Amino acid sequence: MDFTLNNEAFRRALLLGTAVLLALIVAGRTLSDYRASAVQEVRDVYDMRALEYGKYVRLLANKERYLHVQAELDKAEQGIAGSRFFSAKTTSLAEVRFQELIDSLARENGLNINSRKVLKATELGDLKELRVSVTSRAEIGALNDFLYDLGAQDAALFVESMEIKRFGDPTERFYSFNAVIKAYAL
Repeated sequence: MDFTLNNEAFRRALLLGTAVLLALIVAGRTLSDYRASAVQEVRDVYDMRALEYGKYVRLLANKERYLHVQAELDKAEQGIAGSRFFSAKTTSLAEVRFQELIDSLARENGLNINSRKVLKATELGDLKELRVSVTSRAEIGALNDFLYDLGAQDAALFVESMEIKRFGDPTERFYSFNAVIKAYAL
């Protein structure tokens, strides 16, 4: 066989060999890249797990500190929730406490409550919205003091609606007072 470039069979064999060699190089490179990416993926997962492990080791090492902080937060939450919301085993008991607060504020300010009606409580997630309708007749100073003391309470109390009408002699300043007062219970 003639191994010169003028020989057609030799040129074809040389080109075919070169093509096969290039195909093998491309296939080898592709497999090498695939293996490298698979290895890198395993390394990334390993690094992520190592970071997670370090995080959990750190959390376990500081367990006492975190438990203490959690206890402090729970105590603070109970203090805030206990002062801002009425808490009781049942909604009815919370409504009774709410009514007792309204009655004590009325007594302190000389406001005579003619009628009081507990409206249906509504649930707002974990909270229950308590509403009480109050009707009274009193002098404007007693009403003013009652509303001021109502707003000054630690408990979250709100006047949902209010109607004040004057009755009798205008110089005596007696008023009819109707209001819906709401609060929240846990």
